[in-house]
Amino acid sequence: MFLLASELLKDDIKSLVIGIAGGLISIPLVFISYEVWQKKSQKKLNLSVYEFAERKVQTSIAAVKTKLELLMEGAFGYFEKGSILIDDADIENIRIKFHQQQHEDTEENFQNDDDLLSFEYASIFENLTDARYLEFQLSELSLAGELEHLQSLLANAFIMQRLEDEQVRAIIYLIETISQLVAFFNHHADVFCRTSINLHGFNIGVFSEQPAISALLFTENEAEEPALLDVKPAPQAAVKASPLPAYVINPDYYNILSDLIFDVINAINNWKSVFNPVFIDYENAQITVL
Repeated sequence: MFLLASELLKDDIKSLVIGIAGGLISIPLVFISYEVWQKKSQKKLNLSVYEFAERKVQTSIAAVKTKLELLMEGAFGYFEKGSILIDDADIENIRIKFHQQQHEDTEENFQNDDDLLSFEYASIFENLTDARYLEFQLSELSLAGELEHLQSLLANAFIMQRLEDEQVRAIIYLIETISQLVAFFNHHADVFCRTSINLHGFNIGVFSEQPAISALLFTENEAEEPALLDVKPAPQAAVKASPLPAYVINPDYYNILSDLIFDVINAINNWKSVFNPVFIDYENAQITVL
C-alpha cells in the first residue's frame, strides 16, 4: 500500500519540487528586473531634474546678462551695435543717427569682442564712464528678481542633491556676486545723477492706461513713426516729450561698480564651464548662447 502511494505521488512531488525551484529562481529574476527598472527610472528622473535646473539658471543668467549690457550701454543699449552714430558735437545735446552697416558672414564676426562676458575690468570701467541713462531705465536695471529666482532654486534640496558639487558651487558663487551687486544698489540711492545733458529722439508715451503702462519711444525725425523700445508698469502713465534728461553714474562709484560687475561676469563664465551655455529661449523662440 505504501509503495503504491509512493508511486502515485512521485510525479506530483516531482512537479511540486520543480515548481518550488522555479519559483525560487524567478524571485531573484523579478528582483533584478525591478532593480534595473528602478535605476533606469531614477536616472531618467535625475536627468529631467538636471535639465530643469539648468534651464532655470540659464533663463536667469540670460536676464542678468541683458540688464548688465543695458548698464554698460545706457540709453544706447536699445539699438543694435554698429547701427547708430552718436552725435555729441554739442555735449549738452546728444543726438542719435541711424546708418546702414555692411555685414559679412566671416569667422571674425562670430567672435564678438564686444560680448559682455569677454569684458575685462578696464572695459567695464570705460563703459560706465561713457554711459548715459534715461530715468525710464533706472528701475529696470535691478537684478533683485533674477537673484530671487536663483535663491529659490538653491533652496530646493530635491534639485540640488541631483547636481554635481562643482555645479552647486557655481550656482552659489553666482548668487553671491549678484547679491553683492544688488546690495550695493539698495544701499546707495545716489548711484545715478541727473545732468544737464539732453538726449534727443527719446520720449515717453502711454502704452496702456488700464493697467498703467508707459512706453519708451524713439524717432530720429519727428515726421517718422516712433519706434517702441521698451515698456514698463508705471504708477501713472504719462507723456514726456523729447528731449529727455540724461543721467550718469556717480564718479565716486566707478571703481566699486566695475569690481562688482566684473565679479558677476566671472561667476557667469565659471558657470558656463560646468553647465551647457546653449539653451532654448522659449520666450523669444530662439536658440541662445550665453
